[in-house]
Amino acid sequence: MKVLHVSRRFSPLTGGTERYIQDITQRLTARGVESRVLTLKRDVLGSRSFPGRDRLDGVDIVRVPHFGGHKKPIPLRIPVSLFRWAEIVHSHDPRVFYETTLALKPLFRYKIVFSTHGFILHTSDLQAIKNILIPHYFVPTLKSWIDAVVADSEQDYEYFAKRGLGNLHLVTNGVDAAAYGSVRRQPQTGRLLYFGRIDQNKGIGLLLSALSLLPGLPWTLHVVGSGPEKIETSLRRQAEELGIADAVVWHGTVTESQKLEFLGSSHLCLFPSTYEGFGLTLLEAMAAGCVCVVNDIPPYRRIVTAEADGVIVDFGKKHEAARRVRELLKAPPSQLARLQASARRKAEANDWDIKVDELLSVYRSVL
Repeated sequence: MKVLHVSRRFSPLTGGTERYIQDITQRLTARGVESRVLTLKRDVLGSRSFPGRDRLDGVDIVRVPHFGGHKKPIPLRIPVSLFRWAEIVHSHDPRVFYETTLALKPLFRYKIVFSTHGFILHTSDLQAIKNILIPHYFVPTLKSWIDAVVADSEQDYEYFAKRGLGNLHLVTNGVDAAAYGSVRRQPQTGRLLYFGRIDQNKGIGLLLSALSLLPGLPWTLHVVGSGPEKIETSLRRQAEELGIADAVVWHGTVTESQKLEFLGSSHLCLFPSTYEGFGLTLLEAMAAGCVCVVNDIPPYRRIVTAEADGVIVDFGKKHEAARRVRELLKAPPSQLARLQASARRKAEANDWDIKVDELLSVYRSVL
């Protein structure tokens, strides 16, 4: 089986979709599935550029130049040979190569699998345009041209099921339970961690507002991840205005081993997102045995059982969120240990080996 994965961004860039593709291609390769990745040469959310050709864990990566903004980058080259090679084109983003994948399908007769990854619903911007595109363009093409739509969260599944997609499959995201479970926990008092993409829907501004209400309590927030430069600049300015700039450390993109070190040393992991398709980074933190504090949104409520394997707060209510973080920073180790053990058990039930077998079943069904 030959599968071409198509996405705007890929490793070494970090984010839920990037991690998803890396995790499944590693396991598909181990099962004898030949995978390749087609992505963009320059990061659409920053300024970094990468080699046109690369290889990671036995997977060939082809990167092409593009122009335009991150909402709809336009590739300057179409590597037709990749589409000719593929038996399945697995599209992970409707904003890049989507139309190309549809247009070349009759010529090369591959099957198309589309993963939702929260679709284009993460933010409320351009809502008027989305209200036109989704029902009049995306839903008809998903029904008519796509052989299988893989919803990676119950939220996405419900959204598309209501729109009448008959080719819909639920395969929720997984986690490398063994890798994250091997993290050696040596939490440092007051060391707070946010990791993942920096973007509008991630709620980092809400988090900063809540943390500014903890005067006299020693804490440091480590922000691991990258995103649009203007958003990070705005957040840095907000930290300065709140008087907490010295307590916020911006690390940018880090290696996987460095990320595991951050998870091992964190006192609390904070997830203030206002919208998520699933919550892959949350599952990774739980697998590492971290104490996770999450915003009160449906995807997180589907993963976290409040006060059993994590803590749910409303980050939109900054005083309430600050009070809860203060309580956890002062909580006895025995209370946190209970949360950590339960979080690890919850994550183990979502191991990638289970999820990749489910994805393989989808691939076989379309072939």
